[in-house]
Amino acid sequence: MYIEHRFVNLIWGIESLHRIAHPDVKGSTSASEMVEGFRRVIEAQKATLNSDERRWLDRATKLASEPNLKDRIEDFFSRLPWRIESSSLAKFADECAHRRNDLSHHGGPRSNGEHAYETFLRQLMTLSGALSILYHAALLQKIGVDDQTLRLPLEHNPLRSRLRPLLVQAELNLPPIDEPSKQVPSTVPPTEG
Repeated sequence: MYIEHRFVNLIWGIESLHRIAHPDVKGSTSASEMVEGFRRVIEAQKATLNSDERRWLDRATKLASEPNLKDRIEDFFSRLPWRIESSSLAKFADECAHRRNDLSHHGGPRSNGEHAYETFLRQLMTLSGALSILYHAALLQKIGVDDQTLRLPLEHNPLRSRLRPLLVQAELNLPPIDEPSKQVPSTVPPTEG
């Protein structure tokens, strides 16, 4: 699978699962207020619009009140029990939304510098590595895996050495791991007896 395909497939899956799992989540309050204002204008002007224009505007205003992709990603993964720092999750979600838009609307990176596409692909690989882990965890959570079990791979499991670095590489800040204290050999000789 091409790097771009893996990335957009993860994004589409996350967006779809978020819509199914949280159908009532709305976009920001300011966006909703703007949409409501547009609806009033549209109602006043409906007589001047043909049926195709009315259908298009009705659909556009409905979609405008939905959360954007950044908000969906942030909301979806903030529900995981991993305590990802909210500012790093917001930055990650924003980066994912921008890269998806770059692919969907520009076919790749917006800049055409000497190494622009190579840098873009590296970004997609980094984001995809983290998205894959987060999406898998969200799917497990959706089917009912408890929070304690979901925390194991990042805290007390041999997989942690493979999973955490992918999340950290994508600049997702995780809480430090409490390492078990190591057994210190006793300096007192055993007593015979």
